[in-house]
Amino acid sequence: MKNVYGFGLTEAGTRTAGFAIAAVIARPIGGIVADKIGPRKVVATSLAGAAVVSLVVSLRLPPEISAGTSFVLLALFLGLGTGGVFAWVAELAPAERVGTITGIVGACGGLGGFSRRWSWKPRTTRPSTVTQSD
Repeated sequence: MKNVYGFGLTEAGTRTAGFAIAAVIARPIGGIVADKIGPRKVVATSLAGAAVVSLVVSLRLPPEISAGTSFVLLALFLGLGTGGVFAWVAELAPAERVGTITGIVGACGGLGGFSRRWSWKPRTTRPSTVTQSD
């Protein structure tokens, strides 16, 4: 947000919070829909939708309406998929282990959000260039 769209930290943080809120709202909806039509269909639809919207986001549309709508749609698809995944885990896990397994899946998702930030740190220095002299 800061590097691509030139937003300040507060502006970028506000938009990131909006993304998170959209994903959180969509998660239980994904679970409800998964209970009705099956988690595989919800997860497949979520992944397909997220892939299409990711391509749109990669076009670096103008900020606000175009990019903002794209990011909110991406968050909604990802949230729906998360709800579908939890429904799928509950369907596949042995009944006596559903709590443990969904707890582990949730923890891995939470850690993934933090570890991604640590592992994808932007480069702060330019690589040195090697030149040969005659």
